[in-house]
Amino acid sequence: MRRIARSARNTQSPSDPERHTGSAQDRGAELIALHRRLLCEDGQALEELTALLLPYLGALLRRTLRPRDADLVNDAAEDALLDYLGNPSIFDPLRGVSLDRFLYVIALRRFWNHLRAARRRSPRAS
Repeated sequence: MRRIARSARNTQSPSDPERHTGSAQDRGAELIALHRRLLCEDGQALEELTALLLPYLGALLRRTLRPRDADLVNDAAEDALLDYLGNPSIFDPLRGVSLDRFLYVIALRRFWNHLRAARRRSPRAS
C-alpha cells in the first residue's frame, strides 16, 4: 500500500485544501461513496481515495503547521491514510465527521508523534 501512496504523491500535484469542485456536501458524499466501496474491498476505490486524499492531507498539514521538515508531513499524511486503508471500519460516517477531517486529525497526531521521535533521535546541542 505504501507504494500506492508514494505513486499518488508523485503523480498528483499538491491540491489546495480550500479548492474543491462542488460543495462540501458533494465532496462529503463522494468520500462516503468511496468509503463504502472500500468496505466492499473495491481496489479501485483504494486508488481513488489515495489519489484524492493524500495530496489534500499533505497540503492541509503544510498550511496548518508550516513545518521545517516536509518529510514529516508526508510521512504523517501517508501513515494516516495507510491506517485507514488497512482498516476502513475505523471511520464511522454516522458520527457526523467527514472522512477528510477524520483523516486530518489522525495525520496531525501522526505528525506530532514523528516530530517527537525525530527530536529524541537528534543529538542535543550544548
